[in-house]
Amino acid sequence: MSLTSQAQTANSLHCFSPVSALGTRRNCINDLTKRLCGGLPRDRVWELTSMKLPGTSIAVLYAIVASASWGIAGVLSKFALGHGTAFLVVVLQLGCSVIVSWIYASIRCVSVDISQDVWSGVALGVLHPGLSNALGIVGLSHIDASISSTLWALEGPFTAVLAALMLSEHLRRLQALFFASSLVGVFLLSASSGSVAWSAANLYGVVMILVAVLCCAFYAVGCGEFRASGPQQAIFIVSAQQTVGLATCVGLWLCHWSFWDSSGFPEFSWDTLLVCFFTGPLKFLFATGLFMAALHRLSAGYAGGFLVLTPVFGLAAAYMMLGETLTFIQWVGVLIVLTSVAIAQTVAAKSPV
Repeated sequence: MSLTSQAQTANSLHCFSPVSALGTRRNCINDLTKRLCGGLPRDRVWELTSMKLPGTSIAVLYAIVASASWGIAGVLSKFALGHGTAFLVVVLQLGCSVIVSWIYASIRCVSVDISQDVWSGVALGVLHPGLSNALGIVGLSHIDASISSTLWALEGPFTAVLAALMLSEHLRRLQALFFASSLVGVFLLSASSGSVAWSAANLYGVVMILVAVLCCAFYAVGCGEFRASGPQQAIFIVSAQQTVGLATCVGLWLCHWSFWDSSGFPEFSWDTLLVCFFTGPLKFLFATGLFMAALHRLSAGYAGGFLVLTPVFGLAAAYMMLGETLTFIQWVGVLIVLTSVAIAQTVAAKSPV
């Protein structure tokens, strides 16, 4: 390889920043592949890009553990909702996570360059973890944790559709078909369970979860518009986003009837408080950190496919911890949602960018 080719390759590798936007990461991979494999057949190029790099197995493990953490945290949140109001639970969760994240940021961040792009990234905290968690926890209080976990599997399809509409990213017809079929599964999940009769409250909970998922999708698309210049700036942005999210949740809580109703406070036990303090960092720091670490070794499409495991772990945890059960029709809905999203994610991972 000539010195010029080595320099071009080095420049391509330089774009593999741990905090790069997912779309940028995939563009860099494709650009590097064209430079190194320009004369090879298409099938051979795909084979080379699909080869596992050293450490890929650990990255896959990170993605699986992150999915499990999100699924289990959702079930534990449902347990906490049995002893307190929705906004009280989410404020305690986010508050604990904010404290831990700023402690970590104060240790790791020596100096951070704050630009207009940084503030734009921080402002996305209104969407996530602000509105997404506030609306998500309200929705969870009206439906079973198992159903909520499955609905969150729609985050991938929502993000792909929004990216196609707002960022002109390629969306294949086969992806759109399976995304549409996943909505059929959502409809079946809305059927009445054996323990709780279907009501308008259940429909309200499903709608709140879907709006929360949509907020996360807008957040993901917004993150694609900028990238941090280094790890320290990324840590600062994440901590600041959580702070903005906490302020958003508190503001919504002040406008909600539950803030003026003290019934949610006396029922809180130490066990419930510990659950809130544990699930906050578990969802917002541990799981997110592991998934970002997985993206260092895995492509965005491949890593995103593991998010389908989140409702699987959620369903198992809801059965073991809360004793929740689903009807046959609802299990059919779960199967349709997971299968549709998994296939659509696979198609997206193999699509050229």
